[in-house]
Amino acid sequence: MDDAATDGRKRKNYDSSKQSFGSRGHADSKKRKKGDLGRGEYLYVFPSPTPIKPTNSLSREGPDKRAKAEQSRLKRESDPAAPRYGIAFSQEEIAAEERRPKRKVAVLVGYAGTGYKGMQLTPTEKTIEGDLFEAFIKAGAISKANADDPKKASLVRCARTDKGVHAAGNVISLKLIVEDEGLVERVNGFLNGQIRVWGIVRTTNSFSAYQACDSRWYEYLIPTFAFLPPHPRSFLGRKVEEFAGEGYRDRQAEVETFWETVERERIAPLVEAIEEDIRSEVVKTLQGRGG
Repeated sequence: MDDAATDGRKRKNYDSSKQSFGSRGHADSKKRKKGDLGRGEYLYVFPSPTPIKPTNSLSREGPDKRAKAEQSRLKRESDPAAPRYGIAFSQEEIAAEERRPKRKVAVLVGYAGTGYKGMQLTPTEKTIEGDLFEAFIKAGAISKANADDPKKASLVRCARTDKGVHAAGNVISLKLIVEDEGLVERVNGFLNGQIRVWGIVRTTNSFSAYQACDSRWYEYLIPTFAFLPPHPRSFLGRKVEEFAGEGYRDRQAEVETFWETVERERIAPLVEAIEEDIRSEVVKTLQGRGG
């Protein structure tokens, strides 16, 4: 029982249809607008005077990915300027090949990046993935039908590396034919000495080397001679001492005699063997005073 009844007073019944409400109120006779409507749903709840034909962009189902991928493939194959990866086989060779199942795997690789333009596949450059993909094809781990496009094998790398960068361990995931024994040895047989496959492991179909990676460890090595001061009689050496101010030579105490030792043991014997008429010019050039 409410408070009005306990006081002996009667509550007056108002007709809400005649009652006015503020901006936050509502009348029962009015249809409330549904909140958080999607673009497609809004068009159906509040139709436009002009009929709108539903499209994939307004549908919850989204575009047909399979059809879109097929269109991209046909366009890529018909374009002579499109990038080419792997090895291209004729339709007769593809048709004659036995169809074998492929499985998602993780491949642990290591490489010395000298002479390579990085890890990731590039159609016009020599890359680590380019050599790996070609080795998989030659080893029979990738079918001839999928040899022209790494996307068909779902190739994904854990981490990219730049030009000339080495990796003790990097992981790629892709779909390979792994029924035969000794796959690692066969693949390595088609690789040069700079790239090695350390191991191949079966994974779930949804595994992605990129998405599963939670950390990356980079190590930068600098040769110790990079920290040596310039030759004291060179232009750079004179400028460094000029701008470094007091205490410069004290800070270089550990390597104070380095250049003197190099000149006496390494350079002097070579200079003595040079003809006298050009010896002075060579010395000036070595000291950064040539002109």
